Amino acid sequence: MNALEREAKASREAADALNRQLRRDIADTLHDDLAADLTHLLILTRQLREAAPEHESEAAAVEANARKSLGHLRALIDNLATSPHSQVEEPTIPELVATSRKALAQRSITLDADLDNTERLLPRYGPEASRLLAALIRECTVNALKYSDDGDLLSLVVEPVEKHLAITFTAPWRDREVPAELHGGHGLATLTSRFEKAGGELVASRVGESWTVLATIPIAPAPDHPGTTHSTELPERTGASHV
Repeated sequence: MNALEREAKASREAADALNRQLRRDIADTLHDDLAADLTHLLILTRQLREAAPEHESEAAAVEANARKSLGHLRALIDNLATSPHSQVEEPTIPELVATSRKALAQRSITLDADLDNTERLLPRYGPEASRLLAALIRECTVNALKYSDDGDLLSLVVEPVEKHLAITFTAPWRDREVPAELHGGHGLATLTSRFEKAGGELVASRVGESWTVLATIPIAPAPDHPGTTHSTELPERTGASHV
């Protein structure tokens, strides 16, 4: 196998690794959001049946459908999260950038990213910060493989700004259609929701001749002091750990 074939093989393997990680990201999102909401719905229907016996049949029908949907969702989550490499430890951010560069190399696309200090900064922004940044890098890499031209230069900058971690990804704007089977259309929307749930933001749009993704993650709040009293109200999402 010559050097060119080895590089092509490494790029394909890197792209496959990114796709597997994206599947796990989707599974995590389904578990944390949709599955939790369905579980909460089940709890509410049980409470309704007790509080309003005259609506027993209607509440029972809603509960049955919610249970059925939750069962289908569990199977989908298991399918997405399971792969031959599902037990592999999550890569560090520098490792993920290296994988992205290998995947992009098959199209001669270059990713300019200097994130040597990022691993040191991330703990200030909470445990979700690393997962959010990793998900953004994977999503932008896959989108670049679909929409960018061969030889394009991409840029990724991560830096602390006031009380947030600011993430900026840019790529040359390419107005092109891709095959329907490659056009998902939901990746950035789902990622935006994840950033917002973490208290941050994500905006993606055309800026001049560039496609730009701007995201922020806030500094994590200080931990509660011993003796802090917590509310005993039912949380908005309950029971996701049972999915």
